[in-house]
Amino acid sequence: MTRLDRRPLKNIFSDRSSLVLRALLREPGRKWKLADLAAEGVTPVLASYVLERAEAFGFVHRVQAGYKSYAELVDVKSLLHAWVNSYRFMDHRLVTFQYRGSDFLPSLQQTLKTQGVQFALTLYSASRRIAPYVKNTQEFVCLNASKAEARNILDETAMRMGLVPAEQGWNVCFFVPDYRTCIFKNPRLLGEFPAVDNLQLYLDLTGYPPVGYEEA
Repeated sequence: MTRLDRRPLKNIFSDRSSLVLRALLREPGRKWKLADLAAEGVTPVLASYVLERAEAFGFVHRVQAGYKSYAELVDVKSLLHAWVNSYRFMDHRLVTFQYRGSDFLPSLQQTLKTQGVQFALTLYSASRRIAPYVKNTQEFVCLNASKAEARNILDETAMRMGLVPAEQGWNVCFFVPDYRTCIFKNPRLLGEFPAVDNLQLYLDLTGYPPVGYEEA
C-alpha cells in the first residue's frame, strides 16, 4: 500500500471535493476528462487529487493517455458505502421549533424570500414528497447561510412566523448543511419547494436514526 493510500479517505467527501464524486455518480457510465470535472466547480488540481484518491480505493479507473486521458466510475456500491460511513447527519447543529399552524412551508418560503435566504428540504420533508406513504410529518430545512448568519436568520424567522423553540415535541428543524456548495448549486423542486437531490437525500437519511436507513 502506498503512502497515498494510507491517508484518510474522508477529505474527498468534503463539500468542494465531493462535487467531483457527485458528477461521477450522476453519470456513472461516462468517461470523464479532467476539464469536464473542473467545470463542475473545482480546480483541475483538486479534481485530479480526488480522482487519484478514488482510484487508490478502487472506486475509479483512470486511463493516462495524454489529451485522451479519462476517468470512469467502476464501483458505485463501495463509493456510496464509504461515503455513508464518513458522513454523520447528526453532527450538524440542529435548531428545533414547534410551529402550530398548517401552512409552514408557504409561510417559510415567503419569510426567507424577504430575507434573501435560500433553503432546501431534506430528510422526511423531501422523502414524503417522493414517496407519499411516509408518515413522519416533521420538517427539515437546510439554510444557505454561515453558522454565524443562521442565528440572526432564525431569530427573524421565528419572530415573523411565531416559531417556539422546543427540544421536545418539535416539528420543525433547521440547520446549516456541511454541503452548502453542493446543495445550493443546482437545487431541485419538489412541487413548489426546493429540495436536496437524491444523493444528498440518501446520505442524510442513512445518517439519521432511527429509521432513516430504511427510508433511504
